[in-house]
Amino acid sequence: MQTTSHPMEGPLSTSTGNIAGLGNMRSQKSRNNRASFYLILFLTFFVCKASSCKSNSNCPEGSHEKIIIQNNSSIAINWMEEDSPDTIWTNNGAFPDENKGLISAGSIGFNSPGRAVCWENYYLKSDPHYHFIFSHDTVKAIGWKQISGTTRGLLKKVKVDLEDLKNNNFTITYP
Repeated sequence: MQTTSHPMEGPLSTSTGNIAGLGNMRSQKSRNNRASFYLILFLTFFVCKASSCKSNSNCPEGSHEKIIIQNNSSIAINWMEEDSPDTIWTNNGAFPDENKGLISAGSIGFNSPGRAVCWENYYLKSDPHYHFIFSHDTVKAIGWKQISGTTRGLLKKVKVDLEDLKNNNFTITYP
């Protein structure tokens, strides 16, 4: 006697017990996806709320979240910030792209305090910083690695503290 099997039978066939198991797996996966979504939503809300200047008691209404760097010259410039009072800019890590801090001729750029939220709060806890302004042509020609530790391409160095910022409407101007 010869037997034949149906193409849907055998080890790959699905029984009703397996279908119920798939349903439970899908249900569990759905719950995990929902939980992940709500966790991401909560974390996004928390980060956004924590980074708002208006919610920080040290950043009252009218505080400043940006320093304006105004390039009034006819050449492109780059700026770098440093907390050291040295007369030269030095980078001890990875060197930035040549377009870091780039401000075109006659344009403005911005510097934000990061997690300190506003500059008024930032300088309550910090010593003065220094903004180094470089010729973009020099940065393009030799790169930041060759500039680091020298005065090559340096056009201006500006000491920045809260009093200076208030006196200059939170603007650094070149030249």
